[in-house]
Amino acid sequence: MAVYSNGTKTKKQLVSATLAALKDTWALEIKVRDIARACDVSPATVYRHFDSMDHLIAVASVGFVEEFSKSFRALINEGKNIMDIYMGTWTFFNKYAFKRPDVYYPLFWGESNNVFGSAPHDYYELFPVPDSDDWEDKLNTYLASSNLLERGYGVLHMAASQGLITEADAHFLSKTNPLIAQGYLASVAHKSEEERIEREKECDALIRENIKRVYPDLSSE
Repeated sequence: MAVYSNGTKTKKQLVSATLAALKDTWALEIKVRDIARACDVSPATVYRHFDSMDHLIAVASVGFVEEFSKSFRALINEGKNIMDIYMGTWTFFNKYAFKRPDVYYPLFWGESNNVFGSAPHDYYELFPVPDSDDWEDKLNTYLASSNLLERGYGVLHMAASQGLITEADAHFLSKTNPLIAQGYLASVAHKSEEERIEREKECDALIRENIKRVYPDLSSE
C-alpha cells in the first residue's frame, strides 16, 4: 500500500507517467529518476507516495488490463455461454500476457508478493471505474482480486450454478488453468517475440483441452 495518503494528483501523475513508459520500455529498464523527471518532481517524491519503484510499476501495470477489459466486453456482447466466455478470457489474457510477460506475470501472480497483490486496489483507488453493468461489475471484481485462483473460480462458479459444469469441475479448472498459464509465461521472460508467440499458441491449446475434459461442448473457435 502507498505510505503517503496525501497528494492524490501527484500520485496519479506518477502512475500515468509510468504507464506511458511501460508502453515503450520493459519494466526492469524503467528508472526512478526518469519517472521523477517526467513529472517534474524529485526522486524522493516517488518514495513518499509508493513503497518502492516496484510498487509504482505494479500499480501502473494495472492500466494494461484496459485492453483486456475491452476485449472482455466485446466477448460478452456476442451472447456466448459462460464457458465459451471463460475460454475467450484466457485467449485474450494469453494474447496480451505473452506480448509483455514482464508486466503480466508479476501483476497476475502477485499473491506471493504484497506489492503486486495490492496493485489493482491501489490503481482503482486513483482511477475509479465508471458506473458499469452487471457483467462489467463482475470483470472489475475479477481484476481487483489479488489471487488469480479466486478470479477464475468466480466465473466458473457461475457456470456451475447454470448446470454447465459441476462445482468439482469449477475447482479443478480454477486451479489447473492458472498453473498452465503461469508455467508457460514464466518460461518466456527472456525469449524472442517469435518464441513467445509459439508458447502463447501452445498455452492456449492446452487450456482449451483442459476445459474440454469437463465441458466437451466448448466452442471450437
